[in-house]
Amino acid sequence: LLELQESENFFNEVESRWRLVETAWKLGVAVRLVQVKYDKILLDLPCSSSGTIRKNPDIKWKLTNAEIKEFQYTQYNILTNLSKLLNINGEIIYSTCSLFSEENEENIIHFLKNYVKIQLYYNCS
Repeated sequence: LLELQESENFFNEVESRWRLVETAWKLGVAVRLVQVKYDKILLDLPCSSSGTIRKNPDIKWKLTNAEIKEFQYTQYNILTNLSKLLNINGEIIYSTCSLFSEENEENIIHFLKNYVKIQLYYNCS
């Protein structure tokens, strides 16, 4: 319940800030937005759910290559956009319930090639 209330407060705050920016824009007033940075970002990304085949066996027949590519594209965009909100020495946890390399390793490799200042860290403990 507390989590839900915090979430509702967050969305109410975003909505009120948006109204303020919109009103300022209509009045011709310049607005400077401050971007918040985070030490840790958890990405539980939308995916094909291929890791849940045992619970959802119909995935095998319904999932297309085009849908997997669309998930890959969406995941990559979320990762790149939210990585900009990461503090120096911050951490991103990339999580999917997919078994496909397109949605996991390939996205990470592509991301690391384009963002050379970010390093991959394995914690096997």
